[in-house]
Amino acid sequence: MASDPSQKVLIIGEPYFSDVVADTFRTKRPEMELISDTLLANVKSELLASDVLVFQLSNGVEDATTALKILTHSKFENEKTFILVSSVQTWAETRPRTNIDLEVEATNADDDDDGAGGEDEDTFTEDMYNMRVPHVKYSAWKEVEKLVKQANGPLLHTYVLFAGLLYGEGEDKLHPVFKQAWHRAPEGLPIFGSGKNPVPMIHIRDLSTFVFKFATRDRKDDDAGPDDQRYFFATDQGNCSWHQIIKAINDTMGIGKTYRVLERDFVLYENIEHFIIGLRVEAQGITTIMEDEEEWVAQAGFVENIQKVVQEYKVGRKVLPLRICVNGPPASGKTYYSRKLLDHFNLPHFTIKDVIQQYEQQEVDLREELQRRKRARREAARRAKQEEKRAEGEGGEGDDDDDDDGNDDRDDQLDDDLDPDAMDPDADDDEEEEDLDEESEELTERLKQVKAVLSMKIKTKQQKEAEEDKAAGKQNKKKPAGKKGGKAAGKGNAAAESTPTTPDEQKKPEEPPRYQDRCLAIMYRWKLAQPACRNQGWIMDGFPKTVTQARLLMEEGEIDIPEEGEEIADGLDELPEGEEPELKKVEDALLPDYVLCLNGTDQFLTERVMKLGPGAGGDSGAQGNRKYTPENFQRRLAHYKTHNKPLGGVATYLESVLTNSESLRDVFVRDFQVDDTPLVPPPLPSILEEPPVDPVFTELCDFIGAPHNYGPTPQEIETQRMLELQRKAEQERIREEEQAKRAKAEAADKELLAQQQKEEALRLAAIQAQEREMLEVRKEPLKLYLMENVIPLLTKGLIEVCEVRPTDPIDYLAEWLFRHNPHIE
Repeated sequence: MASDPSQKVLIIGEPYFSDVVADTFRTKRPEMELISDTLLANVKSELLASDVLVFQLSNGVEDATTALKILTHSKFENEKTFILVSSVQTWAETRPRTNIDLEVEATNADDDDDGAGGEDEDTFTEDMYNMRVPHVKYSAWKEVEKLVKQANGPLLHTYVLFAGLLYGEGEDKLHPVFKQAWHRAPEGLPIFGSGKNPVPMIHIRDLSTFVFKFATRDRKDDDAGPDDQRYFFATDQGNCSWHQIIKAINDTMGIGKTYRVLERDFVLYENIEHFIIGLRVEAQGITTIMEDEEEWVAQAGFVENIQKVVQEYKVGRKVLPLRICVNGPPASGKTYYSRKLLDHFNLPHFTIKDVIQQYEQQEVDLREELQRRKRARREAARRAKQEEKRAEGEGGEGDDDDDDDGNDDRDDQLDDDLDPDAMDPDADDDEEEEDLDEESEELTERLKQVKAVLSMKIKTKQQKEAEEDKAAGKQNKKKPAGKKGGKAAGKGNAAAESTPTTPDEQKKPEEPPRYQDRCLAIMYRWKLAQPACRNQGWIMDGFPKTVTQARLLMEEGEIDIPEEGEEIADGLDELPEGEEPELKKVEDALLPDYVLCLNGTDQFLTERVMKLGPGAGGDSGAQGNRKYTPENFQRRLAHYKTHNKPLGGVATYLESVLTNSESLRDVFVRDFQVDDTPLVPPPLPSILEEPPVDPVFTELCDFIGAPHNYGPTPQEIETQRMLELQRKAEQERIREEEQAKRAKAEAADKELLAQQQKEEALRLAAIQAQEREMLEVRKEPLKLYLMENVIPLLTKGLIEVCEVRPTDPIDYLAEWLFRHNPHIE
């Protein structure tokens, strides 16, 4: 069927498939009308009006079966093309053409070292479709494939594509493996069984191009196969085994570790049948139809195009590495804000000191690993020797010899433990070096490189003076001198040797060695090449400090490592006078996305240093004290200003360079003023406190944007849950402590009140008793006066009143008292 610009295309399938196929049609033929959906029921009315129908078998076969029934029982005048995208799983259980007995030989035969299947495995071709036996889960798919072939006719052209395991564009079934590698799972990536089974695969873009080619090709000029050929393999030419797939992902994203999954545990993994299929096919039709290599995205297969696939995965899943460079003068808060960004974005963070320490630790780790391998080789040789003698020896003499050999081996092992040279892998003799395996040779070569890099140090002032003195001493020895000159020189040397050092010179600490810029660039390249930095990104704190360091770190090409004993000049290679430096592109993976320049006035920075004291800067000991002394601070501040001018500093260089990637990438640079921040950084809040608002940190986060990750991992979610439980438990404990403290205070208050009331009652009783005593004392004279002068006469008057009982007793008593008053004459 010749391609018609007015054709209507109906695509039914999962979004991962239908979106890419629709995009391919839209890109190659924008004039075509496209209808895409996941279910036929939503677009059933468009079925008979469409010229090209693409159906992907995914969760069920109902839509494809329904569409075929409608098409076969309907009449239409225009030609239609029906393309069913099935899976190689309908071939999964197919037996090879050879005799079954040969399978035993193939099973026992040695496979390739890289995990690929053996060459004697049978390869299936498209004309062997009658032999195919599907996986038990895909039996219904085979029946639909038969219906598609039977539905072919003059006006309805039907095709079946057996698609391999799809990959690319963010991944589908392989997404859990990629996600596991991206998170750098400590257990590694899964190997199912032996992992040597071949897995047919195809890039989703290549499958969509294959579908487009089928939909738009002219059947008269068809060279893909016989006109009655309905079945085609849709796979690339990779023929990768599962072991090769995992190794490619591990080398690019993972930590290099794998773990074996036994057959009984296969049911625990989703889509496991796609990973253990073990099928080798030869896709003839797709090679003929897509004969131009430029039409392919990954014709060579998954492994050969792993870099491209990984980049597509990061873009599709929006987990591109986030690379941040924090720059600024000393005491501007680079490390403080870098650590806050670390908590917010969950990115690896490192200072110059961190990188140096980790690189130096690498030398120790390599030595230990080589020594472990050396002991293992010696132990294997000892055991082999014992086995050989045990096999040759007979009777008691043989047993005695074995015992003697065992003692000798123990003595040899003891000698090795006591021999200091045994700890140095470089001390191996030539005979042992010849027996090193490939990995040990690589480790030995790596150790030599690390040692050479660590030797690239800037000579201290003391070392330079010592070398000058040594050179001067050699010249004095070579120079002939007369008697007087010799005596004078001897006296001068003696005087120089006997000159005492001043106390200040004795107390002055030796200047610590510093590494060359080339050495630091090599260390940083090693650090940035680690999986954590490749996957998530990084926060580079305080490096590069100069444009020279930035160029050494990021420009294309390898950095020369000196041979043992060789000295190499620091910095960039010197150019002849008058020659302009060549503008080189930089490595895309080494260029930051955001450059954060923290700036502050000299007065503010100086006040902060004086406030923090000489132990500031996150260091401890002599190095920390030396780092922020006023003299050293001023020197470092002047160095920063010299190499970070407004129009010629590190930020300007990073903003203007070009990368070696195919697409242009911008570097976003912004200055942030820290003058309004506290001189002393606030302490970290407890788990019960909300972090204080930091305007500078808020600006940093707004400038960078959202994190580029999946969000918290299950381990991080569990950690967060435990922290939340801990926070609630801490809050409950504090609440209970406050309640107990409050109850205790209330009880104490009640006890104090009762005590006070008791004391008040006793005080009142004492006062009342005292008042009664005073009243008794005061009433005695009055009582005596009344008893002598009033009571006797009054008593008689009252008796008289009682006897007489007058009408007005008061008046009567008064008159009686008046008449009988003895004081009235």
